[in-house]
Amino acid sequence: MVQIETNIYPVENLSELSCKYRVYQIKGLTPDSDDFHKNIQALIDRLSKDTKSPCAQFQTDEGVFIAQPDGFKELPPTFDLVRAAVKIEKKSELKELNFSSLDSLTRILGIRFLKFAIEGYLYNNPNLWRPNSGAPFFVKTADANFTSANIDLYHGFALRLVYLKDGRIGLCIDSRDKYVSKVPLPAKITRDDFTKKYKGTKCLYEYGNIWYEIKIDALADSTVSEIPHPDGGSLFDEVHRKGGSKKSQNLQALPKDCSVLVTYPRLLYHS
Repeated sequence: MVQIETNIYPVENLSELSCKYRVYQIKGLTPDSDDFHKNIQALIDRLSKDTKSPCAQFQTDEGVFIAQPDGFKELPPTFDLVRAAVKIEKKSELKELNFSSLDSLTRILGIRFLKFAIEGYLYNNPNLWRPNSGAPFFVKTADANFTSANIDLYHGFALRLVYLKDGRIGLCIDSRDKYVSKVPLPAKITRDDFTKKYKGTKCLYEYGNIWYEIKIDALADSTVSEIPHPDGGSLFDEVHRKGGSKKSQNLQALPKDCSVLVTYPRLLYHS
């Protein structure tokens, strides 16, 4: 890649990139309705999460459509939204997307698909972490020159793709920083302390090589050793198994009767 501006890097091998994709027609959402854009975005987000694929919406004179790269779980035939029951009609023909010859319609799909592929690669990089879907990526090693007794500074970057005037796609990279407390949560938390100090707190959660941000919603009644894991053993056994040979000092020191905090599912899908 060659940098053409201070932070935009054009993709030089677009002629080598292509993919096949499926097209689905969406029926049940009216483009003229007040909540159309809200509903279509909710639909795209849910379908992308459920199929772990980069779904992209586009419109033509024939209606509203969703494109999805081939190779992922197919979209369901129906989907329920707030005040709307959506039908998802799969078109039989697979289409091909050539990234070096995008038009005003296919560039929407190309940018979406390519962004998903790049972010997937970064998401699986063991040296990086991401607070949540759509957030910047950060290096897992804190800045050693940042002097604070209680705070760590992590450097990272935000990534977005832009369509350039010459028909190419560029990667726009912007630097980002993230401050995280050095002080971990206590291993044992009383119900009173949870209510007064920790409920609703955002924390950095380390699950093996994957780090992400959670919001604490509840305090479990059982300890980490009392909660069974679906794969066998206890939750205590699972977090140690997931930590592998590179367990943090906090995990190594975790008592078997420590408290368990609950966070309700949120969008961690990397798109």
